[in-house]
Amino acid sequence: MQIQCDSVKPKQTRKIKPTRRSVSGTYPFRGETAIPYESTVERDFLIRKEFSLYVLDIIPQPVQIPFTSKK
Repeated sequence: MQIQCDSVKPKQTRKIKPTRRSVSGTYPFRGETAIPYESTVERDFLIRKEFSLYVLDIIPQPVQIPFTSKK
């Protein structure tokens, strides 16, 4: 059985919790969705992608993306 890539929407696989060892928090992506992040790199990525017209939605990491391969 094959599952098409566009038939399954990727989703967050675990809850991101606050941490004391690194920077964590939530970013109000486009003022609509609170996206959790676990590092300054993730936070900065969210800030940069907020202004991209090509980005429709962001799914917090870690994410599981199903795909099919011919190999």
